[in-house]
Amino acid sequence: MGEEYRATSYRPGKLVRRIIGPAFISKPSSVPLQQDQMKTVRALWDTGATGSVVTASMAKELDLVPIDQMETTGVHGTKRVNVYAIDLRLPNDVTVLGMTVSEADGPTHDFDVIIGMDVITLGDFAVSNYQGQTVFSFRYPSQGHIDFVKEGGTLQD
Repeated sequence: MGEEYRATSYRPGKLVRRIIGPAFISKPSSVPLQQDQMKTVRALWDTGATGSVVTASMAKELDLVPIDQMETTGVHGTKRVNVYAIDLRLPNDVTVLGMTVSEADGPTHDFDVIIGMDVITLGDFAVSNYQGQTVFSFRYPSQGHIDFVKEGGTLQD
């Protein structure tokens, strides 16, 4: 028997270019914390980020201690940044314990963490924009491929 199916959706009620929704983070613990014991944060889901990220202000607020440093490359070049360990919980109660995140470089006014491909590849991720309304959905664990060509499209891969 596989892991329990869990899903979350985000419906902003309009067309959006950035998917920012709630998530929960804390310092790493040996057992999963309850959602109300974690800090509620604004999470940007970013398929262009290979790894997840925490802002410097959120790292300071949680009193996170750097466990390492690494070189990161972004749109503004390469920089050495702090690396932290955190526990991350998604709104569908999927929890990633002791994950490593790098520190965001630069201004981040509308989000506290970036959920990168290290988390997105744990499940299935979909965005649709039907009738001018964005709907984002994430399910865990993966349940199968989402393939618009096989669903009746005309283009071939």
